[in-house]
Amino acid sequence: MIPEPGLRKPGPTLFVLPFTSISMDLKDRFLKYVSYDTQSSEESATYPSTEKQKTLLADLRDEMTALGMTDVTMDRYGYTMGTIPATPGCENAPAIGFIAHVDTCLLYTSDAADEED
Repeated sequence: MIPEPGLRKPGPTLFVLPFTSISMDLKDRFLKYVSYDTQSSEESATYPSTEKQKTLLADLRDEMTALGMTDVTMDRYGYTMGTIPATPGCENAPAIGFIAHVDTCLLYTSDAADEED
């Protein structure tokens, strides 16, 4: 049972990221990710809708592997997945999944922002 927010008693950490191989702070990592042009295409019949999106996804796949994730894969549609190994002693804890997308619309790309300057 998971306690309600604010009611968790201090205790041992249940989950520790084993990622120490890549030293990049959160802000730098965020700025790196948003620098990719991942604009989608309304005319496309492919998934993802542009090859530019696969560039970011391939780099994320490689970074996930470098960070120590296991079972890292990227399929032909760009779905990129990996597993963070369980903290020792917590191997039977429930798994958690995170899902995100990488496409952006024309109004919010760096090219559109440059045109407004």
